[in-house]
Amino acid sequence: MDKSNEFYLEIAKVAYEIYEKRGSHGKDHDDWLETERIVTAKPSQQTLGKKVSAAFEKKAGKQN
Repeated sequence: MDKSNEFYLEIAKVAYEIYEKRGSHGKDHDDWLETERIVTAKPSQQTLGKKVSAAFEKKAGKQN
């Protein structure tokens, strides 16, 4: 698998996790863009989960 496919699959996986945590529809584009930002900024795989959780909590706080 080439790097672009790996990147796409990683983005898709994390964006879907954000979608599942939120439990609502209609923000797939926003989730995708947020996930691209998170994944491209990540220094390691270990911190990805922390960044996703922090970004999700931040977004959830803005919506309430």
